Amino acid sequence: MKSSFDGRLIGFLSSLVSDFEEAVPARLVNLKREEVIRLKKSSGIKTIEIKSGSVWLTGTPANGDLILQHGARFETSGEWPYIIQALEPAEIALLLTRHS
Repeated sequence: MKSSFDGRLIGFLSSLVSDFEEAVPARLVNLKREEVIRLKKSSGIKTIEIKSGSVWLTGTPANGDLILQHGARFETSGEWPYIIQALEPAEIALLLTRHS
């Protein structure tokens, strides 16, 4: 049985990390400095494109963290979920297609 404290704690923790599960053709996300999002496999995201700023990206299990800056693209693979943290204010595009 969950206590009211458990519910508040879960709500607080959920507010710190956003999950992106919706399948959309492209989604622009504006991140504040140090803001964190988690991308789940069910999101269908194939490409992460950095429109401005810089972000830290890691997959699970962490096989090497990446720093991505303005103009960089990252193609997702089997290392779900992906965690992205803004190192400075950043805008990223989450795409359902791969780019060559």
